[in-house]
This record gives sequence, C-alpha cells and structure tokens, in this order.
Amino acid sequence: MLVRILVSCGLFAAAIAVLTPFFQPDPPQLALSDSTIDFGDADPGTVLEAKVRLKNNGGGQLVITDLRSSCGCTVATVSQSILKSQEEATIQIRFTPGSDRTSSAVIRIATNAPTASSVAIPVRSRRPEKVFVSPEPFIITESAALNPEITLGLVHWTDPQILKSPNEHLRIEHSMNHIDFVVHENRDQSRAEIICRPSGRLPTGVARFQVRIFEESLRINRRVDVEIRRPGHLLSGPPRIVMTPDETQKQVRLQFRMPKIVCDKIVAELDPPSDLIELKAKADQQGVDLQISRKSALTELVRSNVVVRCLEASGVELEAYSTPAVFIPKKS
Repeated sequence: MLVRILVSCGLFAAAIAVLTPFFQPDPPQLALSDSTIDFGDADPGTVLEAKVRLKNNGGGQLVITDLRSSCGCTVATVSQSILKSQEEATIQIRFTPGSDRTSSAVIRIATNAPTASSVAIPVRSRRPEKVFVSPEPFIITESAALNPEITLGLVHWTDPQILKSPNEHLRIEHSMNHIDFVVHENRDQSRAEIICRPSGRLPTGVARFQVRIFEESLRINRRVDVEIRRPGHLLSGPPRIVMTPDETQKQVRLQFRMPKIVCDKIVAELDPPSDLIELKAKADQQGVDLQISRKSALTELVRSNVVVRCLEASGVELEAYSTPAVFIPKKS
C-alpha cells in the first residue's frame, strides 16, 4: 500500500513539472512606437517635444525601473512605470538643441523585460543652415602666399537681419602662426569677404587647419577647413653657378619670392664640401647676398652644389636654396 502511494506521488510530481510551463504567463516584453527621435531642422534654444508609446506585449508585468537622458538638454518622463500585459504608457520628451550644427542626446530606459533590460532612444536635431561659405575649404597656394593680401572666399547668410546692430561683427579664430585673417563685411548684401594676409613664415608643403568664423551671440558660427599648398625652396637664384678661372671672388644675389622673410641665421655650404672654396652669406628681408671665394689656386675642376638655408633662432628651416656649381681652375 505504501509503495502504491509513493508511486502515485511521484507520477503527480512529474506531471506538475511537465505541465507547469504551460500554465506560467509569458515574461514581459517591451515594444516602442519609435526607436529614434529626429526633429530635423530646429533653431538653437527652441524647446522641442515628442512622445514615444510603450506597450507590454508579454504576459507578465512590465516594470520600468529607470528612465534618464544623457544631457541636461533633454527631459523625459513616463506616464506610468508598471504596465500589465497589453497595457500602454507614454514617454514625454522635451529636447532643447544647442548652437552646434548637430545636437543630440540619448534617452535610456531600464526594465525588467528579459530581452529589453536596457533600451536607448537617440534624439537629434540639426541647426538650419543660414550661413554659407564658399569655396570650402579655403586654399592658400604659393601664388597666394606671395601676395600681401588675398581674398580666400565669402561668407554669406540668408537672413539680412542676422547681424542686427552696428556693434555686431564677425570674428575669426585660428591656431596658425604667421598668418592673419581679416573680415570685410557688406551688410547690405548679407555677406563678408575673408581676407588672408601671410606674414612670410608659412610652412612649406601642405598644412591643414581650421578657422572659426563667428559672431558673439553665435547667430553665425562656422568652422571652415583651410589648406596651405606651398612648395619649398622659395629662395630663388641662378639655376647654376660657374666660377671662371679669372674670378677669385663671386657675388651672387638670391631673392626671396615671398615678402617679409626674416632669417635669424644663414647657413651657406657646399655639398659635397671642398676646402678650396669659401662661402659667406648675409640676409635681409628681400634676399641673401652670397659671396664665393677661392681659398687658393685650383689645380683641378671642382663640381659641387651650393646650398643656402635660412633658419629661425630655434633652428627650424624657413627657406632653402640649392643649385649646381662648377669651379674652373686656371690653365697651367
């Protein structure tokens, strides 16, 4: 009898274990009406509002345990934090964009749903483009660098009242040394010219940096890429130097192809070197005077390269000049 009771209890327990999953409710399941909020174009400081509907598509009770935003520009509230099966709630979103070209934030929802314990809703907007720059990027070429002033491009705006008072002016910030930018405004035509004034120490090769064109209240606030495309060797001179047998000294004038160059130190040398030839150089703002002297009578032909380097006090090379040279001995 006891054995029969034990067997019956075992069969009953097994039946409960098999049938229990069929009687347990499904876990909570979060569904959102929108996975992203894009407000499109919006002026800075405008309060934007949107609603996202939540629904519990599961069988169990859905609990919203946390709701927060990634920045103070966004506030999110939920109409109720506990949802029964098939019940809905609403998240109210208030978003205030800043002055950047694109403003964004993220709303994070934490729930007890196994498949949605943490859900992110991106929120974004774009500042409407009221200010245009052309061309972009601004490019400073070698020919531009040789001029004391050159117009790089235009800034123009669609709203003629964007600069509202005579005291409001465009300004420019940048990180490049030895170059100035000037703004010439024309309010009647809602535009401004951007003027570049190289000081003479622009880097050789290609350099890239940004300028920020802005007005104090940030109704105009643009960053523009600038490229300097300038080859080296802007110290020009004869393509070849020849010292004849009758010359014991030779004067060569090298010209800077760019104004206002200031050389703290001049280095003049032969490459390969020769003990029979002496070079001396002196610089001013327009160029370099190079003096070539024979130390003694040459007995054989000397071929080399005359190299002149203009250096800053720190040793940084500003300009360089190199040309082949031939020194012809006297006939015996």
